[in-house]
Amino acid sequence: MSEVACESELGVETAAVLAELARREPEFVGFAARRLGSEHEARDAVQSAYLRAIERLPSLREASRAVPWFYRILRNLVADQQGALGREQRRWSDEPTDDLEDPGLDSDATCCCGIALVPRLPASHAQVIAWIDLEGRSTQEVAAALQITPNALGVRLHRARAALREALAAHCGTTATRACASCECARPS
Repeated sequence: MSEVACESELGVETAAVLAELARREPEFVGFAARRLGSEHEARDAVQSAYLRAIERLPSLREASRAVPWFYRILRNLVADQQGALGREQRRWSDEPTDDLEDPGLDSDATCCCGIALVPRLPASHAQVIAWIDLEGRSTQEVAAALQITPNALGVRLHRARAALREALAAHCGTTATRACASCECARPS
């Protein structure tokens, strides 16, 4: 992080916070790289976190808490980035390719029970699974729509997925889609 402005423009305390965050940049990049698996993506995440921190600097109550506060910002950005990467990987993995496709698996025979069971979940669970897993919306977008924090959304999504796994296990006896490739549960007789 480069020098943003001189102390007279920002104030001594703000300048000290920014200097401390800049001093710890290698630590922040390492933290993000361990989670993202790429130093390039980690550096991008840290830069985005710096921008967000500068925007939210007035909300920092104590300068002594700047590092944990910044870690929270960085952790949330990394989680959002991981979610976006996961959605992108799932999107690409859903597209069949000749070299990766299982020759013994007919795509029309893949079990549809999981999707069919979503509406049977409690409304709050069904809604977050539909928006995030089926429609691919971002956690930030869904959290804003539901008027909850991204962390609360993460908890709700975890519980919703667990409920779906339980419902799928009770319905089909399995939670793996490929394990029931010859499933006849959701098909008309």
